[in-house]
Amino acid sequence: MTGVEFLATVITTGELHGLRIGSTLDEVDRAFRHPFVDVVGEEGAWLRRDYGLVEFAFNPEPEPEWVMATASIQLHRLASDDDLAQAWARNMGVEFRRYTSWEDCATSSPVRKASRS
Repeated sequence: MTGVEFLATVITTGELHGLRIGSTLDEVDRAFRHPFVDVVGEEGAWLRRDYGLVEFAFNPEPEPEWVMATASIQLHRLASDDDLAQAWARNMGVEFRRYTSWEDCATSSPVRKASRS
């Protein structure tokens, strides 16, 4: 999948590799095969998991599972990190160019393609 197709799918479906707000940390672990860094808030009040290109934040409710509260794509990191796009393609099967425009995303949108047919 190209990076533009990936972004257009996330924007139009609200899903990122089958994950959405409310997914558990275990579901994220199964969906993502990419190195990450965990940052845990004071007294375990929250968890932020940073995959380089994607970040998730989790709340520990309902206990005992961590539940995804936010997901963000850190697209700006591609411009300054040549290895990030290569690692993402290798680990996640998504091939990003160094720069992507919003116009590229709009023309690749599954919703836009469906309305043309």
